[in-house]
Amino acid sequence: MRKLLVIMATFGAIAWSGAALAVVDESTVTVTNNGKELDGATVSLKTSEGKTATVRPKRPMNPKRPTTARVGKHGKITLVRREKDRQSDQIIVVTVTTKDGVTLPPVYTTANRLMSSATFDMATSGGGPIIAWPGISTTVANNWTGPYVTLFATWNSESANTSEYLLDTDVQTNAIRGSNSAFGGGAGAGYTIPCGLGICGGEIEGDIFGNAFNGQNFGAAKVGIEPHGKVTAELVGGLPWDWMNQANQTIYGLWYGKGGFSEVDVNVYPLSSSADNKWVPAWTVAGGVAVRQDGWPITGFAEVDFTRTANINDQNGAFGYNSRLSLWQIKAGVLVPLGSFIASDIRLKRDIRQVDRLPNGLALYRYCYLWSDTVYVGVMAQEVAQVFPDAVAHGADGYLRVDYVRLGLKLETWDEWKSESQSH
Repeated sequence: MRKLLVIMATFGAIAWSGAALAVVDESTVTVTNNGKELDGATVSLKTSEGKTATVRPKRPMNPKRPTTARVGKHGKITLVRREKDRQSDQIIVVTVTTKDGVTLPPVYTTANRLMSSATFDMATSGGGPIIAWPGISTTVANNWTGPYVTLFATWNSESANTSEYLLDTDVQTNAIRGSNSAFGGGAGAGYTIPCGLGICGGEIEGDIFGNAFNGQNFGAAKVGIEPHGKVTAELVGGLPWDWMNQANQTIYGLWYGKGGFSEVDVNVYPLSSSADNKWVPAWTVAGGVAVRQDGWPITGFAEVDFTRTANINDQNGAFGYNSRLSLWQIKAGVLVPLGSFIASDIRLKRDIRQVDRLPNGLALYRYCYLWSDTVYVGVMAQEVAQVFPDAVAHGADGYLRVDYVRLGLKLETWDEWKSESQSH
């Protein structure tokens, strides 16, 4: 049966302090179900962790445990909040039990909304509530955190400088420069976490270069460096952004930079026809942009990398050789998340309805994020924290995130979830 739970909160009084509106510490709440007042029902107010809420019934059923009160005539109940709690908001779980003993699905709201003059409706269609939430910054929508792998193609522009000198005197006798370009590719893996206003983390990446020789003939022999590939370990930092396209879809982006230590596999030709293969140290810096459309699990990215090796020293007879490789790369590819701390705080969601309950006790909800009209099916971080605390992370922005992979779940759109449910 479709039910409708409506809670209407109105001020008992409003006071003015200068030019600012000051909220008093008492409000009258009317509780209805399917348009009918719930006289004689009981209302329980607790935090999402099961503790006593800062907003309490004025006349609790048990003064020693002031969490539950009986609804009076015309479905009205009076709520109070201490003055010192005015400035701190709090997530509150409202549970209503009718006088017939029917417990309605819990409603997630905040202390400030209960104590405000706003009127809001909550429908329990499908076994869960619908909640309207105030706006919050969209930057938390950019979920770029967690483990990932990348696959990419590259265009490489390589240049090598080789100096020849006499070993006995260190006098330079010749300088040779060679350059070439070729296509290549590679793959990488990384892990990022929320960090300040953006993300930070680490990455390891492997590149394979095309068959290109850097250097030139010197007399009858080859001189220079021939790179084959590199392995790079680097730190990553990024700043998220988003915008709405003409199709009313949210496009999420991330400007990022990274840099670190590389080992480059090269063949060195010190005035001989045979190559001397070496791994040489190098440093790498890079910058780029990653883009993802709302609801898509795969991210596209493009970046520019610059790598420079340390000096490579070799010798042949009375001559020594000092070479250095510089490498510019343009990369384009895809990023696939393996798991992710997804923004799952109930304060970031609206239109919440419970649609299922999992064997591990967690409820599944359908909802929209505050910044998007796309409907998802997932969990609530506050509930997960009570059962699987290791799967919840506190972001630097103050909101909770859930590692869906650790829970054995994936965040799906409503259509995806319905399609899978019907196929089972």
